Amino acid sequence: MKKVLTAICSALLIAVFALTMAGCSSYGKIEKAFIKDGYTVSTDLEKYQDKLLEALNAESEEEAKAICTIHLLTKNDKLTGLVPTNYAFIFEFSSTKEMNEKINESETLKGLIKDVQNSDLVNENCVLFPLSLDYKEMTEIFKNA
Repeated sequence: MKKVLTAICSALLIAVFALTMAGCSSYGKIEKAFIKDGYTVSTDLEKYQDKLLEALNAESEEEAKAICTIHLLTKNDKLTGLVPTNYAFIFEFSSTKEMNEKINESETLKGLIKDVQNSDLVNENCVLFPLSLDYKEMTEIFKNA
């Protein structure tokens, strides 16, 4: 009986931990919403890494990744379907608390985010920087995710 009770308690702890970890970031649901709307995940962000380190006041790539991960989702032109014309840069912070701390520490981030902090461009621990002619559509996807 003791082994069964231990197994049940262990299973419950694992389930609670998994649910807690799944709830830590809103990026997963945001990514799914963008993909559903025809966006694809881009891996072309390495060229922006130095600027990210500078903006986050991070001394290494590892430190920057612990603070924030940048995701890029793109969508091709509606007419030709050949060239990406919609770029959704999403800054995923490790937590909302971490996001607020880093914004307050970095003049670059303050300048970028101060006007959007209480807008549709913030979804829990993620911030959207849209580069698109379909700005309104992109922000709708983001805020409704």
